[in-house]
Amino acid sequence: MRREPNGRMRERIQTHITRRSGLTLVEVMIATTLTLLLMLALAQGFKTLSETVSEGRTKLALSDELRNLTAVLREDLDRCTVTREIPQTYPGPGYFKYYDGPMWDATGLQYNYTPGEPLLGSRFGDLDDIIMFTAQANPGEVFRGTVPQALMIINQLNAFEKAGKAPGAPDVDNFLSTINGISPDQAWRTEVTIESDYAEIIWFMLPLLEGNRLPVTTPPTLPYIEPTVTQTVVDVATPLDGMPDKIALCRRVLPIRRDIDLNPSPVTPAYRTLITNLLTHPMAPKVAVNPQNAGSFRICMFQFYQRCDLSLRPQNWQDQSGSFLLSVAANSLEDLQLPENRFAHFTYPVGSDTTTLPILALTSEQGSSIVGADTATGYRAATNPVFVWAGINNPTNYGFMPPYFLRSRFDGTPMFTEIVATNVIAFDVKAFDPAAKLLAHPGTDRVFGDAAFSLPGLSGFDDAAVGPSDPGYGSLLAAAIGGTAPIISSQGAYCDMGWGFKLHTHPLLSARSTAERASVKEYFRGDCSGIVDMLPNGLTRDAALNASGAYYNMGSLSVYQPVYDSYTNFYEFDGEKMEINGGYWYYRGGLRRFGFPVAAGP
Repeated sequence: MRREPNGRMRERIQTHITRRSGLTLVEVMIATTLTLLLMLALAQGFKTLSETVSEGRTKLALSDELRNLTAVLREDLDRCTVTREIPQTYPGPGYFKYYDGPMWDATGLQYNYTPGEPLLGSRFGDLDDIIMFTAQANPGEVFRGTVPQALMIINQLNAFEKAGKAPGAPDVDNFLSTINGISPDQAWRTEVTIESDYAEIIWFMLPLLEGNRLPVTTPPTLPYIEPTVTQTVVDVATPLDGMPDKIALCRRVLPIRRDIDLNPSPVTPAYRTLITNLLTHPMAPKVAVNPQNAGSFRICMFQFYQRCDLSLRPQNWQDQSGSFLLSVAANSLEDLQLPENRFAHFTYPVGSDTTTLPILALTSEQGSSIVGADTATGYRAATNPVFVWAGINNPTNYGFMPPYFLRSRFDGTPMFTEIVATNVIAFDVKAFDPAAKLLAHPGTDRVFGDAAFSLPGLSGFDDAAVGPSDPGYGSLLAAAIGGTAPIISSQGAYCDMGWGFKLHTHPLLSARSTAERASVKEYFRGDCSGIVDMLPNGLTRDAALNASGAYYNMGSLSVYQPVYDSYTNFYEFDGEKMEINGGYWYYRGGLRRFGFPVAAGP
């Protein structure tokens, strides 16, 4: 039987319900806290998601950039004009050259290294290698560059000369009237575009200053790079390691146009006067060398390198009176077979008329009288934690490409057109050495195999095969000196050129005596090692280093430039006498190409 609540009971129930319709302060605080925690969790979730997306996009961007750079480099190499035949028969279609700088994968381990302490990993790899070659454009494509208008005016005047057209011919007068309103200053400031099916291409690395600036561009009034202790170079390591933290990968393209005639002294007086006015103008690039200043030969082309996207060489022209005028000439593929005609190459005078064989004009962070420009002491740690050449004087011309060889405007400010990537930590070119030995390394656990996983490739397995250019190779040889024989896993590896010299000064090996290092000499032998034998009293170098001009060590001249070069047989029949002095090859009469008198001889 149901009973309806009476009036008083209904009032009591309604009053009770009314009292429970609100929240207490504790309940409000709990709800607020839960809300804040929920919002915080959501914010943290969105932050993590955003960071993940941003990191993913960054990785994709870096991957795309690396893939694009790799594609460009691979395409350049695919279009190389030379074959694998060495040396190339002269005349031939250009050249290929690979220079391996003194740095290698173990160099970064030596920054701020204290002997006896553990070696620490480094984010830097090998980053001072250079590859340079001639290439042909794909069908339907061309290489482009810019040169001062003055060079094209000189070329046109010489074209009239070769065609036998003197002033008075309609086309000649039309051209003369056109250029009559162009001052020499304007002709050198104005740039015009040129095209070619062939080009000289150079890939190299270059340290940057703060603000992505290039080092100074005008030698020799300023040093190559300011000391790192001033923080001018981007170097924030503690303590300063002398290694720039920002390095750019560069690609220089120089169209090859042999048809551009830059003869400064045609027979026709009117043409000769116009060309003389252009070449003697203060804005005109100059080629100036002085036998009393060896450094001038190294930098003699820098003004033309800065102003011209054109493959050029120094040329000693003869005028009508028999006098010689030192200027430039445009290269052909055949001209570029000869190393002295290539970009950033020079011959160093070593006597009244004798020069070295052509070598690369590179920076010298130590500073030297050879350089004539790079006298700063800063930045030397980048290529000199321990000298890789072991037992010779400090080499010169062994660093990076001089920054004042890069393209710049007429006022000397850099254009940055060569830079294809910044923040690059390695640009490592290697050659295959079929005789190099690969050794088994136990990994960081120092034990071969693993208790749970014993097969390579599985998780937890850290054993590896290391080659002569890997940092772990030196530790295995140091252990071998101590009595632990290394395990040869295979033979044949991609290595640095001259890897034997580099391995010889690995921090764990350089602490050993020469006799101790000689006890593991079998692991230093290879086609690209540079070391033929190791004796208790020193090293025996590969004779090819001397014969090619890649190695000099006499007095102030100290050069070590291991290279792979397509080279040429031209020097075997050029009529110039090659001489050997102290085991090193020299080019007698080498100053003749600059117009200097040479001694008579057989």
